Amino acid sequence: PDVVTYTSVIDCWAKSGAPNAAENVNKLLKNMIQMYQSDPIQHASLKPNTKLFSTVINCWAKCRTTPNSARKAQDMLAEMKLLQIFPNTITYNTVIHAWAKSSSSGDDACQAVEEILRQMWFQSGTNLYAKPNVSTYIAVIDCAARRSHAEKAESYLTEMMELYQSDPIRNADLRPNSQVYNTVMNAYAKSGSAQKAQSILTRMEKEEHMAPNTVSYNTVLHSFAKSTGGLDAAIEAETILQKMHLLSASEMPDVASYVAVIDCWAKSGTRNSGEKASSLLNDMIQLYQSDKIKYANLRPMTQVFNAVINAWAKSGAGVQAPMEAQALLSQMEDMRSRYGILDIMPDTITYNTIITAWAKSRGGVDAALQAEKILHKMHQIYNAGNIHVKPNVKTYGSVIDCWANAAGTGLNDVAAEKAEQMLDDMIKLYQSDRIKYSDMAPNTQVINIVINAFAISGGTATAKAQKILTQMEKMYSEGVSETKPDLITYNTVIKALAKSGGGVEAAKEAEMLLQKMYQLYNAGDSSIKPNFATYTCVVLTWLNSGSDIAADMGDRILADMMKMYQSDPILHENLRPGDMRIFALVQSSRRQNFNNESFNGNKAVY
Repeated sequence: PDVVTYTSVIDCWAKSGAPNAAENVNKLLKNMIQMYQSDPIQHASLKPNTKLFSTVINCWAKCRTTPNSARKAQDMLAEMKLLQIFPNTITYNTVIHAWAKSSSSGDDACQAVEEILRQMWFQSGTNLYAKPNVSTYIAVIDCAARRSHAEKAESYLTEMMELYQSDPIRNADLRPNSQVYNTVMNAYAKSGSAQKAQSILTRMEKEEHMAPNTVSYNTVLHSFAKSTGGLDAAIEAETILQKMHLLSASEMPDVASYVAVIDCWAKSGTRNSGEKASSLLNDMIQLYQSDKIKYANLRPMTQVFNAVINAWAKSGAGVQAPMEAQALLSQMEDMRSRYGILDIMPDTITYNTIITAWAKSRGGVDAALQAEKILHKMHQIYNAGNIHVKPNVKTYGSVIDCWANAAGTGLNDVAAEKAEQMLDDMIKLYQSDRIKYSDMAPNTQVINIVINAFAISGGTATAKAQKILTQMEKMYSEGVSETKPDLITYNTVIKALAKSGGGVEAAKEAEMLLQKMYQLYNAGDSSIKPNFATYTCVVLTWLNSGSDIAADMGDRILADMMKMYQSDPILHENLRPGDMRIFALVQSSRRQNFNNESFNGNKAVY
C-alpha cells in the first residue's frame, strides 16, 4: 500500500459516520508515519503529503460528537509543520469548518478561526496555495453567525470587500458572493436584529453584479419573524414579500417566504392577524393555481396552513379564532382529497394548534368540550395507522388548559375534575408503554395547570392540589425527571390553601410548605427558592384563617422576608416586594374583617 491507499481508506472512514471514525483514522495515520520513518527509502511511497492530512482533518471535522474534535483537527496543522508538510487553502478551510460547526463556546471558536485566518494570510506571503478565498471567509463568517457574533460576521464581509477592491485581479477569489451576504444576514437574524439584516440586504442590492436571491430575502423575512417588532415588523415583511413578486425568477417568493410573513402577523399582537394570515394564504394558493409551473415554489403544504392556524390561535379573536382554525383544517383535508396535493397533510402540530386556539378563546366549557373532541379524533386517526397525528404531552396540556380556563366560569369543581381526568389518562398511556408513548411523559408545566384549576376551585378541592403535589414528588423520586415540582408548583398549592377556608390548619400547612421549600433550596435546588409571591400567599392563608393572631402571624412572616431581603438584596432579589397591598392588608385586618375578595393572590403566584 502507498499514501494513496491510506488516503482512500481514511476518506472512507470520514464518510462512514461512525462515532469512532476519527480515532481509527488517527491510528492509521500514526502507523503509516511510523512505517515511513522506519525506512524512508524502502517506504518512500508512504511519505505523508498535504492531501493525506487534509483528509484526516476532514474526518475530525465530521466527528462533531467527539469532544474537542475541532481542536484535534487544528492540532494536525502543528503535526504537519513538524513533518515539513505545508497546509493549503483546503486544509485550513477544513479546520475552520470544524470550528464553525463545533459545540465550542463563542469566544473559543471565534478566536481559533481568527487565528487560523491570520495564519493563512501570513503563509500566503510565501505560499500562494495557502491564501484565503471566498470559502475561507464563508466558514469564518458562519462560525461568528452560529455564535450570534453578528457584528464580527459583518466585519469579515467588509474585510473581504476591501481586499477585493484593493486588487480585483489578485483577489478575484475574495469577491463576496450571495452566500457571504446571506450568511451575514443570517447572523443578524439569529441575534434578533431585523433592521441590521435588512441593511445588509440593501447593501447587497447596491453592489454591481450582485443580485439578492430568494434565500437572501427569506433570511430578512425570517429575521423579522424572530424579532419583537410587532405590527411594524409585519407590515415591513409584507412589503418585502410584495417586492419579491416584482423581481426576477431567482428572487421570487416561495412557501418559506409566505410562512415567515404569516409568522410576523402571528406575533404582531393585532386582532386582525388571523385575517391577514388567511388573506396571504389565499393569495398564495390563487397564484399557484393560476400557473402551477411558474409558481411551483408556491405549492401549498402543511407548514403554511399550520402557520395560518397559529396566527388565528394568537389573534385574541375569541371563539372566532378556533372556528376559523377548524375551517382551515377542513380546507386542508379538502385540498388533499379533491386536488391530490399530498404535501398538505394535517399533523400533530395542526391539531395541537387548533386545541391551543380553543384554550385561548376563553370559551368556557364549550371550548373545553371541543378541545376534548379533537383529542379523541387524533387518537382515532393515530390508531388507524397515521403516525403523523399522534397526540403528545402538548396535546393533553392544551386540553387540560381548556378545562382549567373553564374553572373560572362557575363550574369550578367539574372543570378541575375534568382537567385531572385528562392528566390521569395521559399518565396511564405513558405508563402502559413508556417507549411508544415517550412523548406523553407528564411534565411539571402540565401538572401545574391541573393544580391551578383546583386552586381556583378552592374549598375542599385544595386537598386534590396537595395530593397532586405528593404524586409529582413520588414520580420524580421514581425517575420521571420531567415531573419535578418547581416554584410555581409550591406557590400554587399555597395559593389553594389560602382559598381553602381551612382555617388555622391550612395556614400551618402553608408555613410548612414554605419551610420545605427552603430545605430543598438549601440542599441545592435553586429552582424552588421562595419568592415574594410565596410569602404573599402564606400571609393570605393566615389572613383568611379567621384566627385572632392572623395579623400577628402575617407581620412575623413579612418581617422574616424583609429581614432576609435586606441582608443581601442581590442574592434575595426575588424577595423584593412587588405589591405593597399585602402589607396594608395585614394592618387592615387588625381593624376590620378581612375580605378575601379584595386580593385573593391569584396573580401573585406567577
